[in-house]
Amino acid sequence: MVKIKTINVNKLGFNEFAQIPVVDVETIDPIDNQRDLVNLIPSMVGVFYKDKIKQIVLENLENVEKFRRIIIKELDKLPQPFLAFNMNFDRSVILGFTGKSYSFNEVQEYRYQKKQDAKLQHGIEVYDPFHGDGLQAVYFYQNYLKTKDKKMLNFVIQHNRACVMTEHMLYKMKNKIEKTKKPIEKKITQAYDERLKVNIVYTNDLRWRTIEIYEIEGGLINAFCHLKKEMRKFRISEIKDIQLTEETYNIPKDFPKMVFK
Repeated sequence: MVKIKTINVNKLGFNEFAQIPVVDVETIDPIDNQRDLVNLIPSMVGVFYKDKIKQIVLENLENVEKFRRIIIKELDKLPQPFLAFNMNFDRSVILGFTGKSYSFNEVQEYRYQKKQDAKLQHGIEVYDPFHGDGLQAVYFYQNYLKTKDKKMLNFVIQHNRACVMTEHMLYKMKNKIEKTKKPIEKKITQAYDERLKVNIVYTNDLRWRTIEIYEIEGGLINAFCHLKKEMRKFRISEIKDIQLTEETYNIPKDFPKMVFK
């Protein structure tokens, strides 16, 4: 059988509204390498859109063709692009299985970021029986196919729901950070161009520190930190607040250049 399970997120204690569809795919088998993504078969596809989560669940492998048709029908109803934590994974699996290419935007902040780490970083409290580990969902689904124990399948369903809710929240957090980061980047550029010392709050350190910016490249700055009395490399995305000063500086000709990677 193929089941479509729909639930209002309020019933899950989640008071959110997803204006952009979030799509998360669970698969029957684990991934061996990136090239095999298009050969994976989904076990379920979860969608969080507006105030509902809809999950298309493959309960029996004999219904794979029906499962394929339903996925296409449901995804075709949605506005694009979709959101996914790792868009290459979800997009490739869906493309390989349905033969249709859908547009996705990525939620993860950097390559190979773990979903559970992102949750902890942003303080997102969404219950997931597998703590963001999609491989556990694969193993539980495989055990369900062997035993027909619906408890195994229900764990995978809970995990999939947690994923789409978490990815929605991470997107909101990422969007909020991007909006606040632009004024910071603008001030960083101004300080460098005008050779103005700046005061910054960096990562979780609440102390203000004064820095002189000597280089900017690839989202990083190479600067002399007056707090530490030495050259330091700072990631612009980790600067939480910034104040321009009126104090100027000169860039030494022999300052230690950083290797930006």
